[in-house]
Amino acid sequence: MDPDQRRCNLVFFGTPPVAARVLERLWACQESHNLRVVGVVTQPPRPQGRGRQVTPSAVGAAASRLGLDSWRLLTPVSASDPAFATLLREELRPDVCLTAAYGQYLPSRVLLAPPLGTLNLHPSLLPLYRGAAPVQRALLDGRARSGCSVLFSVREMDAGPLWAQRVAGLGEAEGAEELQERLLNLGLDAFLERLPALRAFGSAQEAMEKGCRQQDHAAATHAPKLRAEEAELYFALPARSVHWSVRALQGWPGAFARVEVERSNGRGWEPRLWKVLRSSMVEQEEEEANGPWVGSEPNLEKSEVLRLLSSPLSPPVGTVRASSTWLRVRCGDGRWLQLEEWVEGGRRAVEAAAFLRGLGHSADRAGRRVRWAPDPDWRSGM
Repeated sequence: MDPDQRRCNLVFFGTPPVAARVLERLWACQESHNLRVVGVVTQPPRPQGRGRQVTPSAVGAAASRLGLDSWRLLTPVSASDPAFATLLREELRPDVCLTAAYGQYLPSRVLLAPPLGTLNLHPSLLPLYRGAAPVQRALLDGRARSGCSVLFSVREMDAGPLWAQRVAGLGEAEGAEELQERLLNLGLDAFLERLPALRAFGSAQEAMEKGCRQQDHAAATHAPKLRAEEAELYFALPARSVHWSVRALQGWPGAFARVEVERSNGRGWEPRLWKVLRSSMVEQEEEEANGPWVGSEPNLEKSEVLRLLSSPLSPPVGTVRASSTWLRVRCGDGRWLQLEEWVEGGRRAVEAAAFLRGLGHSADRAGRRVRWAPDPDWRSGM
């Protein structure tokens, strides 16, 4: 039978929820793109949640929900196990493998198991942002555009030949989770569009030599995994940089701010930790509009913080202003950042207007005050 007439057998590698949504799209278009998902590889089930119940990965759960035969769902502890490569090659027998946020190193014996090779969806414009956190690092850097690369996987991380690339502009409010999903969808579109060409080449080697663009390795930049230490927001930075951090840290580890709320009896302050979910830049013409109900200056009693805050702004960096519907913080460049939504103490997300009502603010009455109270050793170990 002409190989173009039979379905292309594909094995998908992925783990988190964003990869599960890629799998669902891939599954839905099997008929229209003449392919068959013959197997799924994901990380093994792990304890999750407060009860530490052993739970399959999001991709594993999606594969079961979609009706994949259980023997076709592989969860190797180590993808470097020779037995896994044998099972992949001899039992699943893929023509091609596609990876998206799988989370394990794949040795050559796995990469070369399918005759058409192993391709990866990497959400950046390679050679920029090679590594574990390309979307987050691009947002932290304030990039106005990014994209998704479809590349042949080789032994060196994210260094293989480029089979396809799609470019995308980045929305001003777009966070890491929604951006990663959008970019991976672009990459999947590009992969499916060029699948007939890949099959026509007949082998990974032929496709890499004649159908790819080689990366400029000298221009490569790196995107290391995020660290928990990067999560605290520091309003002494420019407002746009703080806003970029809120967007980039969406999901894990989550951007947070240390604040203090005036006690209801007016005697002292209560420390709180806010995990900030959404923020927005305040237009300059709005920055001085209408007097705030809250005008609390920050708690900067520690010498380390005072040393870092050298700008003579008035009102000072970290001042919190609020009306009955918005809450803003003065940042290091003099601009105000509006906090839109946050989580406090493990509770449900709250929007600024609802929080301020809880503090007794209304259109004609001021309630309790809020102030920024940063860690005095902020990023001292970074």
